Amino acid sequence: MAGFILLALLASATTSDCRTLKGAVLRDKCELRQSVEQIPEAHCDGPKTQLDMNICSYRDYLESDIELNQTWSRIERTFDREPRQFSGQTDFGSLLEAQRAWLVYREKQCNAEAVAYEGGSMQPTVESTCLARVTRARTEELKALSEYN
Repeated sequence: MAGFILLALLASATTSDCRTLKGAVLRDKCELRQSVEQIPEAHCDGPKTQLDMNICSYRDYLESDIELNQTWSRIERTFDREPRQFSGQTDFGSLLEAQRAWLVYREKQCNAEAVAYEGGSMQPTVESTCLARVTRARTEELKALSEYN
């Protein structure tokens, strides 16, 4: 339980400082940097304690989200240069709607996976691991999609 409380404190302190930044990539990089600065002793090359697992899975999620948002930015730039029409909307408009729906799905899916561990010390690991896994899968989908455009 102490590990969960420490992780919650870290997340709240990190988030409050980073929320003022514009852009998801900058916010995620800020949170990742602050996590490393605040708990540099986390052993992510084979975490053994639940606290290390919680911290390292959160960092892994942040890294996956950074890659997703960088991929999304490249897609935005591509569509800015080469707009196309599809069913009365721009391709990007349809993709943006899909991305917004996916973000809702990601949160609900990972909350559903973690709810079984609610209040337990491994809940943050389960949720962050899900967020990283689902985010990486979406990044690959977006990369594949952008290859066709």
